[in-house]
Amino acid sequence: MQLKERKGNMLKRGVSPLIATILLIGLAVVIAASVTLWSRTYVEELKQKQGSIVSSKLDCLTDIAVTIKAVNLLGNSVDVEVENIKQNVDAFLVIVRGDKGQDNIEIFESLSQNEAKTFSAQFNPLEVGNPEVVDIIPKLFIGPGIYEPCSSKKVSYEVG
Repeated sequence: MQLKERKGNMLKRGVSPLIATILLIGLAVVIAASVTLWSRTYVEELKQKQGSIVSSKLDCLTDIAVTIKAVNLLGNSVDVEVENIKQNVDAFLVIVRGDKGQDNIEIFESLSQNEAKTFSAQFNPLEVGNPEVVDIIPKLFIGPGIYEPCSSKKVSYEVG
């Protein structure tokens, strides 16, 4: 009877401690390798994005210059003639300021070096009131859907 019990216990034995240790070490190595590969690609992507932002900020400081040649108001629309003196500009932020407040309008049209173009923008007269000043802020393209505003290169034009 005792022999039969021993045989039953022998069949229910677990994995040996040596094999368990090897399995745990293998699992730890796989997890460490996965985390290392993920972090390497994440850091490279982050460096690339930050590099683009820093580069565009430097371009804003040194290579961007625009002027407003004329502004025409037609109801709740403003036509702004902008001339680009230096590097290409990828988009603009038009700010119409009035006696009640301001309205910000994004214009996603580019302007090449030494080019002049007229942009039309619709503003909300309830927010602005009577327009007094039109500001233009050039923007540079960084990545898909991301533009860096060159706030230090803002140009203003008094309307009336």
